[in-house]
Amino acid sequence: MSNADSAGSHGRASKAPRSAGGQVARVRKQFEAANALPSPSARATVSAPQVPAAKVAPKSAGRKRKASQQRPAATAAASPDASGSTPAAPPAKPSFADVVAGRTTPEQTISVLIGEVQRLTMEVSQVRAFGTRTYDQLQQEKQSSAEQLEHLHRHSKRNNLVVFGVPESMALNTPAALACHMQGLLFQTPTCAGLTKVRSAFWLGKWKQDQGKPRAVLVELLSVAAKHTAFQASKRLRAVKVRLDEDLTP
Repeated sequence: MSNADSAGSHGRASKAPRSAGGQVARVRKQFEAANALPSPSARATVSAPQVPAAKVAPKSAGRKRKASQQRPAATAAASPDASGSTPAAPPAKPSFADVVAGRTTPEQTISVLIGEVQRLTMEVSQVRAFGTRTYDQLQQEKQSSAEQLEHLHRHSKRNNLVVFGVPESMALNTPAALACHMQGLLFQTPTCAGLTKVRSAFWLGKWKQDQGKPRAVLVELLSVAAKHTAFQASKRLRAVKVRLDEDLTP
């Protein structure tokens, strides 16, 4: 065999395997196109280890458990109740209006009526105490007023004189004329130009036509000094049957 024949046979032998490998590659591509075999990227994905969901779940469950444990603790700190729950408000106590409206049980009705009786008893006691205190105060004020009036009455009478034995006449019917006459009688003033010693004078009692003696005269002087001066003239006045006395009229 020549060199050329050997070289040609060697070339055909080397081409045969290449043609077989190319057919295998083409078949593989066809299968990959038909999803008969997974692609290299798919094989990498399938072959890559996946973390099961069961391993991740416990972490989230642990976080939820911790949050649920912290939440009641915060609620317990904010709430006065040790259990963390807000205590329910007590039921409203029925009133007398509820009893009248018939919205209460017999036990509640009795309780409300007892409370009303106690309240009314207390109010009556307070009113009675106030009335007693007010009555006592009024009595004290009345007594004080009476004492003040008595003091004023005595003070107003300290300048008064009662004159007995003054003859009555028609000329002395007016208070002004009687006051002028009494000033001349007590202090011996010749004329009645002005009342310098006597403030006023008037007859005591009613005049009677058949009376045996004249009525007394109440004389109000201007000062205590004038009263003392008038009493100093008592001896002279008794000579004319005129008598002076203190004002003891009520």
